[in-house]
Amino acid sequence: MNVYKNVIADVNGCDVVSIEEGEHQNRVNFGDLLFTQSSETLEEVGLTSVWLNDHTPLLNSFCFGFHFDSSSLINPRFAAYSMRTPYARKRITREGQGATRYNLSSNRLKKVKILLASKTKLPVCYHYWKLGLKNNVKL
Repeated sequence: MNVYKNVIADVNGCDVVSIEEGEHQNRVNFGDLLFTQSSETLEEVGLTSVWLNDHTPLLNSFCFGFHFDSSSLINPRFAAYSMRTPYARKRITREGQGATRYNLSSNRLKKVKILLASKTKLPVCYHYWKLGLKNNVKL
């Protein structure tokens, strides 16, 4: 999946894993956001990808996932790109902790508030984004 390099997680990046008896692994479902939970640099902690495939692989131990209760409210692709903006990255990385290796706990991430546009507001967001590019306005 390579969350570090891909805003949209790649099915070709999935590897085979073995699960011991009694061990539980979570599945990744369409529209889930994946967060890196550990890195050697603060800039890579909490990087986000979205899973846009019907294949349901197991979530690896280097990431944790976030599943939207209703995919009808949020556009997962837009959410993934939004989570990589300076606005979101600043809020996520300040929750990373460590000295030689930085870690992000899912409990700390759950407390981070990031505003995302609903599906009904996306055309308006796109309009202003396009207008900002045309006029070199920093949004």
